[in-house]
Amino acid sequence: MTIDSPDTTTAQGRPHRQRRRRAFRVLFPVLAFALLGGIVLVSEAPAAEAAPGCYDTGCDGKDPESMGCSSSAYTLTQRAIYDLQGNHIGYTQIRFSTQCQAQWTRTYELGSNRCSVPTDCFDTAEISRWAQPGYPARSYGTSVKGHPSTWSYMVGARNAQATSTGCIDLSSHHRCASVTG
Repeated sequence: MTIDSPDTTTAQGRPHRQRRRRAFRVLFPVLAFALLGGIVLVSEAPAAEAAPGCYDTGCDGKDPESMGCSSSAYTLTQRAIYDLQGNHIGYTQIRFSTQCQAQWTRTYELGSNRCSVPTDCFDTAEISRWAQPGYPARSYGTSVKGHPSTWSYMVGARNAQATSTGCIDLSSHHRCASVTG
């Protein structure tokens, strides 16, 4: 009876040790890639989108940022705001959240340094939903000093329309625009 030593050969004439090394060299990178690839795939899995904090009329008077509504928002319509010389200085927009089924106004300035004293300048944003079947009339507005943008609180608008008014005050004059969406 013969005991195979590490140096004995197989039927093909190759030593067992060489065959094991070759298998290890081929299989190790494949296994390592599979394990690391699995870790990468697990770590890069998309996070589930958080549920919004309100829906439709439950959003009336609430902040779109803190309620998680702005992540699914898009601009329904917008209107440009111009200064007294006809220069385009900003926009007022109606934003709509598909998750929350709510609208709000966003007003923002273009460019910067339009005011010599930033605290003398302010932007306002107001959203108004007139009374409609299933929707009581609501109006919410905000104003912020020294910042180039602001937004209003929301109104539920799954089956309703609202009017947006945005204003930019540049120390010397107050300019507004309205849009319905």
